[in-house]
Amino acid sequence: MESFSKGNPLQFSSGYTDGVFESQQQPRETNSQQLSQDHKEQQQQQHIQDIEESFLRTLSNEVQYKKFLKQSPYSLTDIDLRVILQRLLDNIEDGQQKRNGKFKGTNKRLGKEQPREGRKTVVVLGTGWAAHAFIKLASTYDLRIVVVSPVNHFVFTPMLASAAVGTVEYRSMTEPIRVTNPYIDNFVEGRAIGVDDDDSTIKRDESMGVGTVIELTYDYLLCAVGTASRSSMVPGAKEHCFNLKTSQDSKRLRTAIGEALEFASRPDVQARAERQKRVRIAIVGGGPTGVELAGELMDFYSQVCGRADGAFQHLRDDVSVMLVHGGPELLPAMDVDLRERAMRALQAQGVELRLSTRLREVGRDYITICKKGSDTKETTPVGISILAAGN
Repeated sequence: MESFSKGNPLQFSSGYTDGVFESQQQPRETNSQQLSQDHKEQQQQQHIQDIEESFLRTLSNEVQYKKFLKQSPYSLTDIDLRVILQRLLDNIEDGQQKRNGKFKGTNKRLGKEQPREGRKTVVVLGTGWAAHAFIKLASTYDLRIVVVSPVNHFVFTPMLASAAVGTVEYRSMTEPIRVTNPYIDNFVEGRAIGVDDDDSTIKRDESMGVGTVIELTYDYLLCAVGTASRSSMVPGAKEHCFNLKTSQDSKRLRTAIGEALEFASRPDVQARAERQKRVRIAIVGGGPTGVELAGELMDFYSQVCGRADGAFQHLRDDVSVMLVHGGPELLPAMDVDLRERAMRALQAQGVELRLSTRLREVGRDYITICKKGSDTKETTPVGISILAAGN
């Protein structure tokens, strides 16, 4: 950001005018005066720390940054004209490409019914957001496109939480890559296991089907494989936590939630503590995925347990959802108003929030957490634990 470059330094003002920083000669102080002076210095130091923390929090998202620059984040006049122009040109280009037939491998303007000779080959790794955006509008007239991924569809990830509780069906949030652009040259289902820069080849493994390792040649390689949760950092998380990144994750979680309700309803489960444990769900991560999932779970519980005609109304007083987040606020990338609104909404629904709390260990039927900056650990029995950190 230009505002932070050399020659335009940030300036902080502590607001103190009591002469604490002045170097003028002062008479010798008594013990009480010295204590008062020390107290003032501590207050001053704390005040500076509060300013720094407030400043960092202010610049933690785009809306607050625009407010910091005294711009309205909702005014069109404060949007960079270059951004508006670039978006306009992108839309015009996309529309023109669809009209001139390049999407279909033809060129109506030149009267060409076949793809261009000597096309460059682009191998795309992945079927996530970046890969999907490229595949959707890429010119198959100019490029030969080959997609490699263990998943043959794109997932609209904001709907994963809804799919996990049955609000949305899986087919409503997925789009097959061959449907995204039916004119790509090929889709290869598999994982890339190696890249040879010298020969411009990529190796696809044989785990997804019968045969040997496949080598694909390319002119350009687009690597858009995304990220993976670092569950190995917490003992037991990889073995016992559910994730929520793919449609298969939502299916597994949906099955586990149904089984947890059924297990808690078994006639041999008489102790209330055991019932509560089986239908207690712990979500780790207060980002968009964790917050959305917590809200969806409470809505689901209110329908199947809270209503008089609910299928599991006998578990009304036993179900619970706990959200563990390492930061002091939920949704740190969002506007402050949205953070506060999300926290109030979850609290109103009955979600147990554990902010500034770290996950230390995960077991088959428990999680161990501790307050940030403390060594005191707390073990909580749970039926399902979900790792949504980093999502």
